[in-house]
Amino acid sequence: MAKRFPAGFRALLVAQFFGALNDNIFKLLVIFLVIDQAAANPGSSRGTVELVGALFVLPFILFSYWAGYLSDRYPKSQVARAMKGVELVVMVLSSLVLLSGHHYILIGMLFLLGTHSAGFSPSTYGLVPELVPADNVSRANGFLELLTFVPIILGTIIGGVLSELPADRHWIAGLVFVGVAAAGFIASLFISKTVPQAPTRAVEKNIFSGALTGVRELCQTRELRLVALASSYFWFVAQLFQLNVPRFGRFDMG
Repeated sequence: MAKRFPAGFRALLVAQFFGALNDNIFKLLVIFLVIDQAAANPGSSRGTVELVGALFVLPFILFSYWAGYLSDRYPKSQVARAMKGVELVVMVLSSLVLLSGHHYILIGMLFLLGTHSAGFSPSTYGLVPELVPADNVSRANGFLELLTFVPIILGTIIGGVLSELPADRHWIAGLVFVGVAAAGFIASLFISKTVPQAPTRAVEKNIFSGALTGVRELCQTRELRLVALASSYFWFVAQLFQLNVPRFGRFDMG
């Protein structure tokens, strides 16, 4: 019989679910708003969809090293809660921007949401072995991935539905953003408290040298190198399709 996960880890799963859901609802809504703007003004939004994807991913490149440092230097549970708080603030601001009608500002808000996700990810995956017994870690990772990809699918659908709302009903989308973020933040409050794993760890102030050091260390182990390449390729293909299929459907298939 499979062992039941500790309550603190179940709270992490819920927080992860709502975080991935919000990321994709918001990203797809912004993509569709940009596509509709391009349809109304051909040529005025050339390259903007690509910019949307780039600005969401860019924080993972810029801030993942520092996020990993924070997750070692401070309790991961504390970092996770702080990041969910950041998400809630970003979603409140994004809702106000959406209601203002200045949709291109939402692209900048997407960068902030990506920054939250970049900060949340290291603490999330790092918490698994701290909250779950060693003989249950693989199963826990499986559930964590399950509750990452299910909300990605749901978020893609919901984002498309919300994009069809008329401008005077965009407040509904705002309520969805804030409600999902609030649910994730509340769930994070129940993540079991942990202790810092490297409280005296020094950080390299140059993010690029720090990232390069990490890549070099990773490449020294063949198994980790292959896993990193496979994972990167998977996300590359997924991002390629997610950015281009909506535009293909709208412009080429009608």
